[in-house]
Amino acid sequence: MGTERPRVLPEKFGTPQTAREFLTLYQKELEKMLIGKVPPEFFIRTALIAMHTESKLLECNSLSLLGVLFQIAQIQLLPGGITGESWAIPYKTIAQLQVGYKGYVAKAQEHSARIRARLIYKGDKFSISDSLDGVKYELSIDPNSEHNPGDITHALAVIEHPDGYKDLEIMTRAELDRRRGSAQTQNVWSKWYDRMALKTPIKAIGNRSGLLSLRRAASADETFRHAMSAVELTRESGAAVEIPQNLIKGTQEAEDKAESETTATPEVPPPQRKSDAAKNAKPESD
Repeated sequence: MGTERPRVLPEKFGTPQTAREFLTLYQKELEKMLIGKVPPEFFIRTALIAMHTESKLLECNSLSLLGVLFQIAQIQLLPGGITGESWAIPYKTIAQLQVGYKGYVAKAQEHSARIRARLIYKGDKFSISDSLDGVKYELSIDPNSEHNPGDITHALAVIEHPDGYKDLEIMTRAELDRRRGSAQTQNVWSKWYDRMALKTPIKAIGNRSGLLSLRRAASADETFRHAMSAVELTRESGAAVEIPQNLIKGTQEAEDKAESETTATPEVPPPQRKSDAAKNAKPESD
C-alpha cells in the first residue's frame, strides 16, 4: 500500500530532511509547473542546497517557503545561488521571492530577446540617443574607478527584441534609493546593493514588456509577498498548518492577469519613445 500524503505542514521545516520529505511529496506537482524545462529532482536538489546555504530559511514559516518554491517552479527558474536566477529570502519568519537579474535575462532569451544591464559609476561617461527605431547608448568606463557600490550614479537596462527594436530604462541613484526605501528586503539591498540596483531597471522593463514570460517573472517578483500578507501566520498553539489547496497553484491569479494583458499585446511591442513608455509605467516595489 502506498503511503498517504500528509495534509498538514509543520510550522517550520527545521531540518533539510523534513524539507526534502515535503518537496518530494509534491514532486509531481512541481513537474507540472516546470513543464519539462527543469527536472523536478534537480529543482528539489537546488532548493535544498539553497536552504543549506541560507539556514534561516529552515526557520521560516514552512507555508511561505513552500509557496515561494512553487512560485519559482511556475516561472521555470531555479532557486538559489547555483544559477542566480531566483532566491528564497528569509524576512523575519517569512520566506519571500526575489527574481535575480539573471532570471530576467533567462526569460527574455525564451523569446529570442536580449537584455543588457549596466551600472554607471562616478567618473564613467555615457550618452543616450532616442529615435523611432529605439534607443542607443554609449558608455565609457573610467579605468581608475574602484566601482564601489557607494559610487553608483545610475543603473540602466536595454532589451533588444528579435526585430531589432530596443527599449531602455535608466534610473538615477536617487530613484534606486527610493525604490530601496519602499522594499521589504532591506537586508538584501544592504548586502548586495549592486545586484539589486542592476536588477531594478530590468524589472521595470519586464513589467511593461509584451513578452509573456518576462511579465510573469516581474509579476511573481512582487506578487507572492502580497498574497502571503493576507495569510495568518501566527502559530501561538504550535499546531500544524493545513496546506491550502490553492497553494499548489501558487499565485495563479497574478499569472492569469499577466497572460490576459499580454494576449491583446503583440509579442514584440510597437516602437515607442522612452518618454511615452515612462508616462505609462507604474512604479514597482522591489
